Amino acid sequence: MTMRSRQSGFTLMELLVVIAIIAILASILFPVYASAKERARQVKCLSNLRQLATAIRLYADDNDGRLPSAGIYMGTADWAGGTSVGGHVFPEKGTIWNYTKKSRWIFSCQTDYKVPPLNINPPQNPFYPLSYTMNYSCDIARLDGLPIRISRMLLLIHEHRNAINDSLFYWGVSQNTYDIPSNVHYDGTTVVYADGHARWANAKVLCQERNENWWSTGLTPRK
Repeated sequence: MTMRSRQSGFTLMELLVVIAIIAILASILFPVYASAKERARQVKCLSNLRQLATAIRLYADDNDGRLPSAGIYMGTADWAGGTSVGGHVFPEKGTIWNYTKKSRWIFSCQTDYKVPPLNINPPQNPFYPLSYTMNYSCDIARLDGLPIRISRMLLLIHEHRNAINDSLFYWGVSQNTYDIPSNVHYDGTTVVYADGHARWANAKVLCQERNENWWSTGLTPRK
């Protein structure tokens, strides 16, 4: 006599339990993965700024100690290859291009990749290749002539995608709504100083320092 073998399979309740467990694990693991991914992008962003600061210092060494132009003046090239306020940027036309190992990728943060800036018109395809802007107070200034220690003078900052519209930032006016730091890296941004050291900075704290006492951020009015 033969016996029927019991058919194997999951009951509806078992399937629901498995789905619930997978959902719980996903809710735990996905934020961890996303956080780790963004942390890696932040590290890369800091690396970009260090490389750009090195390129700017090399440019200065070859130009009597003077830093490159922070923005466009009467059609002259700036450090990042900007064309105008609200215009396109072409890093390969910038004055520091030959000092960057001719790499376009160090001019932009991976988090900003293909995120169109609101103040650039018309949109630049395939993406706007600039995330960082140069301190206007450093414009064509001599490194040995900066009014404060180079370790405190902000050189480049990761600017907010909704605010960036050229290659420079100017915080000489309190409550400036045009040049503001990004907040994509854990509510903060990345900055690099004239001596080449880079760090993360809380975006709100930077703006507060600017508004209350912007000398403490290393920003000085152009004379």
